[in-house]
Amino acid sequence: MRRKTTSGTLDSLFEHPETSTLLAIKEMGFSDGMINRFFKPFFGGIFLDRSLETSSRMLEFTFRMFSTGDTVIPEQGMGQIPKQLASHIPSDAIQTQTAVRTVKPHIVELSCGEVLRANAVVVATEGHRSTKLIDGFPEVNGRSATCLYFATDKSPVSEPVLIINGENQGVINNLCVPSAVSPTYSAGNSALISVTVLGNPDQDNKVLEELVREHLSEWFGLDVQYWQHLRTYRIQHALPQVHPLALTPPQRPIKLETGLYVCGDHRDTPSVHGAMVSGRRIAEVVVKDLR
Repeated sequence: MRRKTTSGTLDSLFEHPETSTLLAIKEMGFSDGMINRFFKPFFGGIFLDRSLETSSRMLEFTFRMFSTGDTVIPEQGMGQIPKQLASHIPSDAIQTQTAVRTVKPHIVELSCGEVLRANAVVVATEGHRSTKLIDGFPEVNGRSATCLYFATDKSPVSEPVLIINGENQGVINNLCVPSAVSPTYSAGNSALISVTVLGNPDQDNKVLEELVREHLSEWFGLDVQYWQHLRTYRIQHALPQVHPLALTPPQRPIKLETGLYVCGDHRDTPSVHGAMVSGRRIAEVVVKDLR
């Protein structure tokens, strides 16, 4: 599988026949045990799709990335990415806490009624918000995830590893300890625990937390009851759905018409990588158009 996914160029990878991830790994000869204990929790966590209905091109793309480079997180947190972008822009050019009602070529209408005009308007949001902001923009179905964060004096693991649920029981799909990668993710000597539950569970946050603690205690013992719950995030549109043929072609149009552009992981591969690549594509097109 590694040889198949790392041969040739990245572009040629997206020319391979496209089916579902589950069908692809079955055709490669992996056993049911390997699929249930590794592929479903691991790639299910990446795609937020434990059924593995996601396009096989995403399987091959992510497997290639994991095979050829390190998996990393920003030292000071994901917020460093927008901070780096903002550092190159005059502070008085950034307007936050401002809702947008609609966008058109060269025009942004705010909810308060104010109209902003520009040589180029770039919509950089989740796919479902692009649908609400832009008339006629196609519907983008998303996959959701729920993340719970805990703090504890002693990390349950001593290495920066990903722990996946290969038992197919309980509510947790995977967990990690970001502070084991970078101490800046926690305060003092405490450890930060990140737990992922796929989807948006019906239980309220309190009940969900109790279910997660019960599951954690099966793995790490009764010390889990002393972990401090920090926050629960329900991310309704964490990733766009990518069924077979959704990545044919792998990149969707980013220029709707002159003066109006759209980017995001729904325009490329559903990933942080895809979001950033689409942003780069947008920048190149806008610069060319403005020139």
